[in-house]
Amino acid sequence: MRDPENGCLIHQTIDTEEALYLLLNLDYENSFIPDIKKLFEEECEDYFYYEWIEGNLNDRYGIIDNYVYKHSWDQFSYTVKYKNRFHFYNQELDEHVFNHEQIPVKKVLDMLGSIINESNIIKSVPKGAIFYRARVLEDEDSNIDDPYFFNAPPSKKATAGRMNPEGISYLYTALESKTAIAEVLSFLPCKVLVAKFIAIKSLNIIDFSNLPDVPSVFDESKKEIRENILFLKNFSDEISKPIKKFSSILIEYIPTQILSEYIALVFRTIGNNQRIDGIIYKSSASPGGKNLVLFPIERRYEQSSFPVKIEENEKPYVQYKFDSLDCVSGFETNV
Repeated sequence: MRDPENGCLIHQTIDTEEALYLLLNLDYENSFIPDIKKLFEEECEDYFYYEWIEGNLNDRYGIIDNYVYKHSWDQFSYTVKYKNRFHFYNQELDEHVFNHEQIPVKKVLDMLGSIINESNIIKSVPKGAIFYRARVLEDEDSNIDDPYFFNAPPSKKATAGRMNPEGISYLYTALESKTAIAEVLSFLPCKVLVAKFIAIKSLNIIDFSNLPDVPSVFDESKKEIRENILFLKNFSDEISKPIKKFSSILIEYIPTQILSEYIALVFRTIGNNQRIDGIIYKSSASPGGKNLVLFPIERRYEQSSFPVKIEENEKPYVQYKFDSLDCVSGFETNV
């Protein structure tokens, strides 16, 4: 890929053993590798100690599709964060970047839309599915028995989040109550309230947390799918990563906010032309946990509506108290 600052080519090198793992899509625990490694060392001794970069034999520049996609997203992110936030659809290809290495910034969202549609990651979540939403109890909170307490904030109070721009309200939930709690904990001791939300209809969800297996490099019929999934695996990590302590959250979240608005308002599924209700992505606060952010059905200044409702109980929540990090790390819930 190229450095977004100066256009210089940057390649990450790997040794032969790492290249074999990647080429065959194997886990490092796989016992098959030592045999292949030994054979390769015996038959190709002159090449065994080389450093390698990924490449495509069909491309004279050695650039493969998933690297083109990744570099294009990186350039898009850099552009909307630091160069052209509101008119990037008019952004032409940077002069120092060759066309074969990058998709123009103005076409990156459509590129992602095509990859999503082609990669079998749009899931149907049935009506009645349960999700969890947590809130830290503040001293001034007096309306906790009101189901609206757990709703997404009205647009006039909606601060910028990982997926939503400031002033546009999304509903952040989790697939596990433990994950919902981990996402809101910012100080200890504290009390956390957890509510259940139920899908009021079947939901069309893009699931970045559970991607298909990468097809074999030897299966030429699935070469395009392989490149898409390899890119999506990296992309899934990218949009889920924790923001560094000294980074500006308002800046770092801009690319995923633009992507989310594109998916919510522009993107449609191939075939049945349906809109997307939300995105599942990996939690950065709870290892193995999954978050679901839901887009509003109707966008209103006071209170947007979403395709879920809070579970109707005498009390709409369960309360937990956390006094120390030990309480958090060993926490399990049966909500």
